[in-house]
Amino acid sequence: MRHSMTCIFVRPFFMRTIAMDFPLIIDDTITHPLLRDSLAFQDLGIVAYLGVPVHAHEGKTTGVFCAVELKQRRWSARDIEIITQAAQHAERLFARSLTRKPVANLISRGGTKRASIDAHKQA
Repeated sequence: MRHSMTCIFVRPFFMRTIAMDFPLIIDDTITHPLLRDSLAFQDLGIVAYLGVPVHAHEGKTTGVFCAVELKQRRWSARDIEIITQAAQHAERLFARSLTRKPVANLISRGGTKRASIDAHKQA
């Protein structure tokens, strides 16, 4: 149950990251002007937050890929790169799902019928 509660409490910060449309990197939520008065972060014990927006169709920001820490953390360039790459991967999956065709025709091969699925390869 704690996981679902975390999502509810952290949602306003997801929305802030979405609205800003750029990464929100906070090493210490306790002293940060945007979050220091947030009971949600205080109650959950989240002290560090790194969120990167995820874009869907036509570049619309629709979500956030994030990491949280229960202690103060200086997010490294590598941390930011990993979360950014994860967000970009999610974007590619969204794009792929828009172009993917549903299970297509049944193809007969050697007397056996198989479903043919249009599999797109990444460029």
